[in-house]
Amino acid sequence: MRTTLKNIGFVLTSWTIYVLFYLSRLNFSVAFPYAIEELSLSYTAMGIISGLFSLSYSLGQIVSGYFVVVGGPWTLLLVGAVLSGLSNVVFGCLGSVEWFAVMWGLNRLFQSVAWVSLVEILATALEGEGLGRYMGLFNTSWALGISITWIVTGFVVSALGWRFGFVLNGVMTATLCCLSVATLRRLVGLRVGGYPSRGAQNRGAWRGCSVFD
Repeated sequence: MRTTLKNIGFVLTSWTIYVLFYLSRLNFSVAFPYAIEELSLSYTAMGIISGLFSLSYSLGQIVSGYFVVVGGPWTLLLVGAVLSGLSNVVFGCLGSVEWFAVMWGLNRLFQSVAWVSLVEILATALEGEGLGRYMGLFNTSWALGISITWIVTGFVVSALGWRFGFVLNGVMTATLCCLSVATLRRLVGLRVGGYPSRGAQNRGAWRGCSVFD
């Protein structure tokens, strides 16, 4: 029972981290249409920025997967959270399509570290017999993360304006993710860092997974 509760703690903390990453990923769909209206931009610009976002994310997952194996997930996860939050803050202060595209492409690159890092942590730390159950729970983070992001961003944009949908969301991602990652590191302890044989098998089973946006 004690082991089960600890494992649920790993999953729920990882779940929280992934949802916090979503606050600086899907806020674009809610907040940026207001920027298009205010700055008199075309919807073509929105399509270009979104396209670069997806391309950057795809390439970033390949690179992130390599660095997770070589250097471990902890530093990558922290750096990704901070830089994603910072890129959102900067994005909210910009005013040209070119810089919007550059900054949002960088944000997607930083966002790409979240899934591979968290799967690495969970697959190594969790007990092998219950891995499917725990990963099923963790997988709800993307679905609920979408809803939470839309609600939070919608409220922020309605109350403060579209720029705060990036600035405030970015601050929340950077600060709260750092606290959550530190909490997860204490919970997991030394169970992630080396590669036990069972953990290696688990990683092989789960590393190929992806998540909907």
